[in-house]
Amino acid sequence: MARIALQIKISERTVELITKELHRKKLESDYKKRLQIVYYSSLGRCNKDISELLACSVETVRRWRSRWQKIEHTIMGLEQDHNQEKISDIKLMQEVKLALSDAARKGSPTRLSMPEKVRLQALACESPKDYGIPFNCWTHVSLAQQANKMGIKISASYYGILLKKRITTS
Repeated sequence: MARIALQIKISERTVELITKELHRKKLESDYKKRLQIVYYSSLGRCNKDISELLACSVETVRRWRSRWQKIEHTIMGLEQDHNQEKISDIKLMQEVKLALSDAARKGSPTRLSMPEKVRLQALACESPKDYGIPFNCWTHVSLAQQANKMGIKISASYYGILLKKRITTS
């Protein structure tokens, strides 16, 4: 048995703004696809048709259609401000973009303590010859190898990232 697509409501003004936004040349692909999902949903198209048209999964269409349905009252409420003044088009589209944006994602926590980071920075400032390495300048690979000998597990690429970020400010 096929699922019945959620019916979403969009004001004429918001539809016009979304249409205008979709004609912009520089638009993030994910945001554009989400705007298209909302737009086609407002026209009454089913999830399967939209997914085929946009080359995405039915689940993606369902997810963004559902997300819009949860915030549609907020968007409509913004259009009818308390003072009966219209919200600006720019502000309204900022709210639409916020509603159609991904939630912030948290990266994995660092595995290095601050004293280890300070030690890694100090190592990079020291001469390789102090460690019996016949070079004048460190490379990320040789720094990582020396750090591993000191008991600090780190890859060469991550060492480079830490140095670029200036370890102590992280």
